[in-house]
Amino acid sequence: MSIDINSTQNITQGKIQGPNLLASINAFNRLANDPLQLFYNLHAQYGDIVCLNLGFQKVFVINNPLYIKYALQENIKNYKKLQRLEMQTKLLFGEGWTNKINRQIIRPFFEPQHYATMDTAIADATQKMLARWQTFADNHQSFDVAEEMMRLSLSFTAQTLIGNDFHTGLDDVALAMQVIINHFNATAVSNFNVPESFPTPANRKYMAAVQTLQTAIDKIIEERQDHGTDKEDLLSVLQSWRDETGTGLSPKLLRERLLWILLPAFEPIGRALSWVWHLLSLNPNVERQMQAELVRVLGDRQPTFDDLPKLNYTKMIVQETLRMYPPFWVIGREALEDDEVGGVHIPAKSMLLFNIYGVQHNPQYWDNPEGFDPERFMPERARNRVGAAFIPFSIGPRACLGYNLSIMQIQLVVALVAQAYRLELVPGHPVEPAAMVSLLPRHGIRMTLSQRI
Repeated sequence: MSIDINSTQNITQGKIQGPNLLASINAFNRLANDPLQLFYNLHAQYGDIVCLNLGFQKVFVINNPLYIKYALQENIKNYKKLQRLEMQTKLLFGEGWTNKINRQIIRPFFEPQHYATMDTAIADATQKMLARWQTFADNHQSFDVAEEMMRLSLSFTAQTLIGNDFHTGLDDVALAMQVIINHFNATAVSNFNVPESFPTPANRKYMAAVQTLQTAIDKIIEERQDHGTDKEDLLSVLQSWRDETGTGLSPKLLRERLLWILLPAFEPIGRALSWVWHLLSLNPNVERQMQAELVRVLGDRQPTFDDLPKLNYTKMIVQETLRMYPPFWVIGREALEDDEVGGVHIPAKSMLLFNIYGVQHNPQYWDNPEGFDPERFMPERARNRVGAAFIPFSIGPRACLGYNLSIMQIQLVVALVAQAYRLELVPGHPVEPAAMVSLLPRHGIRMTLSQRI
């Protein structure tokens, strides 16, 4: 759908280009409807840097990988995360969760030496899911693969990070997580939100989901404190941490830090896996090449992390999926001081929205950007990629600590599932991206299964 941004006269001030005050406010208010199309229209008309003048604040929408790299990596000290996000998640994560100290605490856990036993947990969770899928296959029953991938990701992410996949409580926790994610999505795109303390039906549902999740995490923490463990998981790392005075994290802070990591860790993995099956179903030639690689490298045995370096084509499928459907489709920052980006003056307190989806679909940096072409990630083709043209998990010191681990996890699940089943889209079911907090399928992704012989 085309969005009209030409209803009023445009302005050009020096190199700053964008719609005038009324048109800017109108465009900003329509961000909730279809931001991907809105950003596309803005960049098509005004270029790589578009200024939305809201009167009280300027919002710059940026679609250039060099400018994005500058702000997120080269001059990172001048750009802080948007405080709105921290306020929206305060109930779950507490205050100050964006502080650098939290990354310093958990960084050692994401070193490769901690990955050794994770593949077993991922494989176990995936095999349980595949066993459940037998009913779908036997009855030729369609199902929402997006929902299944989110549940699977939650299960193995919890198991690898905190040594517990919630066991019989997984369904309740998965439902609570979905309610919480839906709440974040709704509040992220709304210009006015009712305070969470006000007992609307939506707020009551959200508060109940938060309580379910907090209770589940508290129970895991209590069990670990009572019985101890020799596991070297994230929970152990956080429990053993001490500041310069020898003080550790309180139970409340421990729970908040676990949730701060768990929710952002499992959701993008689940989203990416969902889009993989959608794209493979649409591109059978790519799927056949992947199957040939799996047979050549693995034969009939189950893959492990040790096999992943040999599954190059499967990894390129994961990377191309993340290019086409980046979980973090936009990244927001606030300028602390005046700056200049791409020759454009950026006043202090301006908001910057980095259009990651737009950059990763920009024909200036990608041949046939709407085509699914895993081989574009072959080393010889990727060598000359510009700036931050591919940053599905951000870039710079604030980038996702678990980026490499996430790629490995997705790659492993794809190999495990593809060994057992072929997934096909249900004809006529609409599949389209919805740009919320992450990039999710608006109507789910309904698929059917056929068993590998």
